[in-house]
Amino acid sequence: RVGPNASLYNLVIQAFCSQGKIISAKRLYMKMRSHGLHPDGKTRALMLQHLPEDSLKQFIKKTPYSNY
Repeated sequence: RVGPNASLYNLVIQAFCSQGKIISAKRLYMKMRSHGLHPDGKTRALMLQHLPEDSLKQFIKKTPYSNY
């Protein structure tokens, strides 16, 4: 049995973003991390492209690769 992986999460996050459901995308991103899956470059790019500007700085500060 194969469990969820980053590619599956990316697909669902992309679907949420394309439908304008940014809050759902953010929740799924956090759930991904809480389940021990590491967001990849595509995951972060999806979030950065679709987050409203006021949420962008907060998102960047919370990402593990951030030095801000």
